[in-house]
Amino acid sequence: MPISNSAPAENSLMKRSDRIRLQAQGQFLFLLPLAAERIRVVSSLSPELSAIPSLILVDQPAFTDWSLEETPVQIRLLTKSLDVRVDRQSLQVQMFDLRGQLIFQEAPGQPRELAEVDVIRTKTGNPENLKMEVTPDGLRIRAQELKTYVDRQALQARLHFCFAPDEALYGLGSHEDGVGNLRESHQYIYQQNMKACVPVLVSSKGYGLLFDCSSLMTFRDDFQGSYIWMETVEQLDYVFYRGETLLALNQHYYALSGRPPLLPRWSFGYIQSKERYVDADELVAVSRQHREKKIPLDCVVLDWRSWEGELWGEKKFDRSRFADPKGMVERLHAHKTRLMISIWPNMAPGGTNSAEMLARGFMLGNQSTYDAFNAEARQLY
Repeated sequence: MPISNSAPAENSLMKRSDRIRLQAQGQFLFLLPLAAERIRVVSSLSPELSAIPSLILVDQPAFTDWSLEETPVQIRLLTKSLDVRVDRQSLQVQMFDLRGQLIFQEAPGQPRELAEVDVIRTKTGNPENLKMEVTPDGLRIRAQELKTYVDRQALQARLHFCFAPDEALYGLGSHEDGVGNLRESHQYIYQQNMKACVPVLVSSKGYGLLFDCSSLMTFRDDFQGSYIWMETVEQLDYVFYRGETLLALNQHYYALSGRPPLLPRWSFGYIQSKERYVDADELVAVSRQHREKKIPLDCVVLDWRSWEGELWGEKKFDRSRFADPKGMVERLHAHKTRLMISIWPNMAPGGTNSAEMLARGFMLGNQSTYDAFNAEARQLY
């Protein structure tokens, strides 16, 4: 049956073929079975799921092979693999297998925290008023005269966990801080140079959690508690998935987020990179010496400053140092070595790439970073 537009009664339950909705403590909890071993859990202040398309989850086929049992104290959603139990007062979730063994639970006595926040957007004033500086991450051009405005209302969210004492956790991307098992640690989860963020936790108890969040996140499992905090979401939204092996967990992850293409075989070999190579001769010499010393090599990386002078991000070689790019690549290929080139999303003023982007209106407010949200800008890039 469709969700009613009228305000549901406190502690009410609504069931449809694809979901369950509960209300308590001023919040709504949705359980959406996606497969026998995959359950989507959504918490919201609204009786409706957000209509904003997800940037993380792909569309899921309909799944209806589940049943519901309810008592005055709890509800149980049952599939062929999972027994999902929800307390009707706190709306907290526990995941069991069909033998009654607890797999995962939200922390008892610590309900989800949902708080309305303004989503602030920024627009730039005078496009000529820019601040240019060179940082360890390269050239940065910053717009000045920034003005902010409220775009819409969203939520800040916090979800508390209760992990088993012997449980190990992995994931959340690559942060180069020497931490493997995330237990008794914390992570600031945001995208930056040398930080690659993936909003997934994988447990040694044979389950994964995929969080539908595209904003700053914080994970903690330390003296401050065990929780994940999300700066801006439309709703607190995660998928629990169960698997006996890492391969099985990865298959669930691909089903939820999309299957990546298989990389070519050579990319699984040794890839040589350093801070930079000055010119074509140095680059080719590295490949030649690997072959002479019989050190395996599949690819060599030409990192930053392949461009001329200070034209940061220009997608053209400096011909004084790379006079014959085609010949350089042919020499590498003669050694059976591939070439990888680092390209940048920003383009310093004065270059032909920058001029072409600016002429088409494809730059963001700093007049240096291209607008990757624009399909035509992506094509030109």
